[in-house]
Amino acid sequence: MRIALVVAGGVDRSARERVTPALLWLLERLAARHQVVVYVLRYHDRPCAYPLLGATVHDLGSPRGILRQYSALVSAMRRAGPFDVVHGYLALPSGLVAALAGR
Repeated sequence: MRIALVVAGGVDRSARERVTPALLWLLERLAARHQVVVYVLRYHDRPCAYPLLGATVHDLGSPRGILRQYSALVSAMRRAGPFDVVHGYLALPSGLVAALAGR
């Protein structure tokens, strides 16, 4: 199954600094059985991509505002291909943007 996980942050490439432990736990468990692509809305200043715990992380470069985050997410998801599940971690902004992009 292909899973898109949308987060606001907490998935630093070091897996030690500026992370959310529960999010890393979830990511590691999902990536063990599924193809997981993580989209980070507000972390690095510029877009980048890196592997983390078996998943691929795509940082969108901190677009400002819900509409810009939505636009950046949709563009990135189109490039990566179709997903079976689009999940937003926490309600705002990740959940809202993920719900809109999943439609």
